[in-house]
Amino acid sequence: MLIANNNLLYFICLFGYYVYMSDKFSSHKSSEELLALYEIAKAINSTLDISEVLELIMNMTIKYLNAEAGSIMLLNEKNELVIKVAHGLDMAKLKDVSVKIGESISGKVALTGEPLLLVGKVDNGEFVNIVSRKEDIKSSLCVPLKVKSQLRGILNLRRASSAKDFTEDQLKFLAMIADEASIAIENARLYDLEKHRAQELEILNRKITFEKVKMEAVLKSLSDGVMVLNELHEIILINPVLEKLFKVISSSVEGKKYINLISHTNFRDLIEGTREGDEVNSIELFIASEDRTFEIVSASIRDLFCQISGKVIIFHDITHIKKIQNMKSDFVSMVTHELRSPLTSIIGFADILLRKYLDKNKRKKYLGIIHEESSRLLDLINNLLNLSRLEAGCYNFKKEELDMSIIIHDAIDMLSAQTEKHNIIFDPKDYICIITGDRDMLYRVIINLLSNAIKYSPHGGDIFINLLDKDKFWEISVIDKGIGIPENVIPCLFEKFYRGDSEIINRIRGIGLGLANVKYILEVHGGSIRVESEIDKGSKFTFYLPKEGKIND
Repeated sequence: MLIANNNLLYFICLFGYYVYMSDKFSSHKSSEELLALYEIAKAINSTLDISEVLELIMNMTIKYLNAEAGSIMLLNEKNELVIKVAHGLDMAKLKDVSVKIGESISGKVALTGEPLLLVGKVDNGEFVNIVSRKEDIKSSLCVPLKVKSQLRGILNLRRASSAKDFTEDQLKFLAMIADEASIAIENARLYDLEKHRAQELEILNRKITFEKVKMEAVLKSLSDGVMVLNELHEIILINPVLEKLFKVISSSVEGKKYINLISHTNFRDLIEGTREGDEVNSIELFIASEDRTFEIVSASIRDLFCQISGKVIIFHDITHIKKIQNMKSDFVSMVTHELRSPLTSIIGFADILLRKYLDKNKRKKYLGIIHEESSRLLDLINNLLNLSRLEAGCYNFKKEELDMSIIIHDAIDMLSAQTEKHNIIFDPKDYICIITGDRDMLYRVIINLLSNAIKYSPHGGDIFINLLDKDKFWEISVIDKGIGIPENVIPCLFEKFYRGDSEIINRIRGIGLGLANVKYILEVHGGSIRVESEIDKGSKFTFYLPKEGKIND
């Protein structure tokens, strides 16, 4: 595209053109001008830097035409002529000067498109907009710079009164120079434009790269799965969550139909059944291979013309939410049964005691059942109310120094009276286990853990309570030799209303609130709890309380 890259061919053509033009001049003079033209063309086409090109044009025209001053003016975005380079003039004063088309000599030449020779005393007023010195101008050459008949600028040369006048031949010679200068300027301008565009493109690519990296970082950090499809329902990308879910890598599925990844009928209906005007749609989808339930939301992607160009699909894991919903539903049934069962027993045996005469042993037995069922009912209600108050922040925790050994002994005394099958063993090892906390709440922690140990050791046996000094913490463990807890159940033990899916566990009465209470109380006291268990060998519940802890209100 650029002349500088085709110098040999260009100068051969140029030489032929100048041989043709030489017929208008004397042979000696023509040879000199051809040589000068060759030198000028060679020089101005040796660089593509616009500033260098303009300086070379200015310097060489002044040199070969013996001018005392000159300037090159180019059109700006307002279609006005502005001086870009000048010799013999004060550029500091001219840098902000502009000439409208048709005004002054340069503007008139720009308007007509014809070269102009001025000989004799030239009125300085004709150059008032572009001349910074006061002496008279004796002679001036002014030629347009054009590319394919399109004006690009003006080339001016001047001589003062002490110099000879410019001639018509010099005007023609300058016009020839101007033709070549125009091409060189245009090439430099185009090169500068391409360079600028390349820089803009590089900046844009950097921005795109940055945005891509940022988007990838966002997609990687999302806990939800993301899939993007084009208008053909081909996968553009999937994020790491979906890579893990479907056990693929993004690059292996990009460009393929989504059906290769997920073929569920409901999902297909979501993607392909969306009407043109529908922007967002959602479904619930259970993926059996993962035993997980997802809420899948599909949103349309529109282009600049508001046409649907693809879809973005979000996979939100609602397995836990569904589990909670199911647990709440089960809770209603469970609570209904757990409340009704002891009430039925209490009412039934109380009715018998009221209507029938019973011997002493039977009365004692029935009263014992009523007491047991009443205690169970009270415990159920207390757990419900206690957890509700704790979560609502309505419970005012007391802050006092306590000896956990005393609290443990009190709990043992109370529960030992309720069981004949179990032996609760506690050896504090002479520790004085002092903490800051709420006595009633910590008592409830011990009661709940011991009650569970008793319930889940249906055949009786020893239950151990260990107390250890762990520097900044007290470690307290409740250990039984009961039925144990399945491994998959342990992570959910402290969730509200959770009772597991073990047949043995489900035969034992309860609503799954005791351990939720325990966890909450311990966390308020700055403590924690963990579980170890083995089926048919027993369980170990270990909790930690800080020695110098503060209650987290």
